[in-house]
Amino acid sequence: GSLFQAFLTNALGTTQSVSVALTVVPDTLAPEIRRVFNQGLTNVVIEFSEAVAIPLTPVGDNFQIDGGVAVRSTMLGKKPNRVILEVGGMLRSTRYRVSVQGVRDQSARGNPVAAGTQWDFTTLDLTPVNLGGDDARTTTVQGMGQGGFDISVRGGDSGGTADSAVLAVQVFKGDFDLRVRVESFAVTDPYATAGLVVRSSEDANATFVGAFAGSPTVGSFLRSRQSPGANAALTAPRGGYPVNHPRTWLRLRRSGSAMTGFGSMDGTNWTVLGSATISMPESVPVGLAVSGRDTNAVAVARFRDYGAVSGAAEVTSEPRREGLGLSSRRTRIVFSEIQYRPGPDAGSSPLGFVELYNAGDVFEDLSRWKIAGTVRYQFPEGFRLGAGQFVVVARDPAALAARHEITGVLGPYSGSFNGAAGRLELLDEMDAIKLQMEIGTRDPWPVAADGSGHSLVLANPSYGEADPRAWAVSATRGGNPGAMDPLPPVEPARNVVLNEVLAHTDLPQVDSVELFHRGPGTADLSGCVLTDDLGTNRFRFPPGTTLAAGAFLQLDERALGFRLSAAGETVWLLNADGSRVLDVVRFGAQENGVPFGRCPDGSDDWRRLESY
Repeated sequence: GSLFQAFLTNALGTTQSVSVALTVVPDTLAPEIRRVFNQGLTNVVIEFSEAVAIPLTPVGDNFQIDGGVAVRSTMLGKKPNRVILEVGGMLRSTRYRVSVQGVRDQSARGNPVAAGTQWDFTTLDLTPVNLGGDDARTTTVQGMGQGGFDISVRGGDSGGTADSAVLAVQVFKGDFDLRVRVESFAVTDPYATAGLVVRSSEDANATFVGAFAGSPTVGSFLRSRQSPGANAALTAPRGGYPVNHPRTWLRLRRSGSAMTGFGSMDGTNWTVLGSATISMPESVPVGLAVSGRDTNAVAVARFRDYGAVSGAAEVTSEPRREGLGLSSRRTRIVFSEIQYRPGPDAGSSPLGFVELYNAGDVFEDLSRWKIAGTVRYQFPEGFRLGAGQFVVVARDPAALAARHEITGVLGPYSGSFNGAAGRLELLDEMDAIKLQMEIGTRDPWPVAADGSGHSLVLANPSYGEADPRAWAVSATRGGNPGAMDPLPPVEPARNVVLNEVLAHTDLPQVDSVELFHRGPGTADLSGCVLTDDLGTNRFRFPPGTTLAAGAFLQLDERALGFRLSAAGETVWLLNADGSRVLDVVRFGAQENGVPFGRCPDGSDDWRRLESY
């Protein structure tokens, strides 16, 4: 019956709201189960929607777990909405069902849990924890077997003076050296994080050290809090360290009070992200952490290969490309990937697409913005592209979504690249030019994107989108729409290049192709393909074909089984499984007996040569 008002005061004076009367009604809501999870194989935690009281009747009358699991005792957790069951007989990675009755909330009415209440759960090696006590936050930790975990979270943050992230942890005693691979991370905010962390406790403001992966703009880094309640600090190698899903590897090592975080592209060669010296208890919670920051979207991190480190080597970071950042001062949006000729047939494939990425810190309203030039598309009213997020516009949205198993593809766009690339622009709602480029199909543009199935990816945005040096080809044929393209996997013949071609000859001289190994080590060409027709694997290197660093390999038309066109054509070197073009050269008409080659050997410059 009490009356309340709100008052607002500023320089112009004071205003007040109407009066409202407080009405209090009895609590008639029964407690509901929010989640059930194990802590090791001896405890099961049941988390309710509100504080509860444990029944005084025998344990077996109120809590039962199928599969022959014995419930021995119960107790309230540190949070009054949790009941902890001491159990025996559980197995790892096994699904169980718990049945609950007789549990009541702590209201005056003592509302009981609904009759027949049951909940299924799977035993995990890691225990889920919500930092900061935000029990309303959606959290799911799903074990995928063999060190795999999918963690979903709505909101949460790691940083500042206190954390509200989601953890999946186990208690480690003493030193440890752990690693995990972040297969994918659905970024909901440019500063969302997924990583490997150690904390002095589960308190929100506790000291911690973690190796994290963020958005493509931010990359991988180490973050730590040196003292309780202090601001968390971030460190990273000079030049940054990129995320590289599905091969983003993170590692965390404790040696006494020295904590070190690492990043890797292969899980073997590790680069130091940073280190911190923090005194922590001997036994500490260690595990996986995810924060999405945006409470209106679900961030999903897929962790794989969680476990102890073995066979590790420390290396210096040598970035092979820049992170996804701004390519123009006129907008935060960039063209991040372009598939203009998915296959050998010019313009006939439905799998062409243009991908955009928001490299800024806030969302961008793209209402009535347009892709213009060779292909055309207008974004619908109200379309927003969140910071750190991608959008794909396709020639055939349904076909592209089915091929790459993605959602949210826009389109169709009108027009066609017709296998010749061409002009591409991004215009705002007032038709002001934000991005502008003229895509080429010959050197210095990446030739492998023209008809092999590779897409163009923005690898060095600081050059600007119109500069060919800003672009590289995708890691594999087909591209990677809707996500950052990973760095190419390490190939046995990754440093072998086409070095010279001789295509116009008269007997006794014959057409020839020369390869050169730029080193280091020995390159294995077994199974690789050399061809001038992507529809036919004209020549496949036999097993055991190797090339030493600095060595040449010359193959003439008799060994290859095909001749080259004196009028000019394209020669391709493919890896053994055909997923990637290792090197390619496109040349024009040649004079009789005059080769075309790299000068000097193995360089990026091609010239008319005096002799073969």
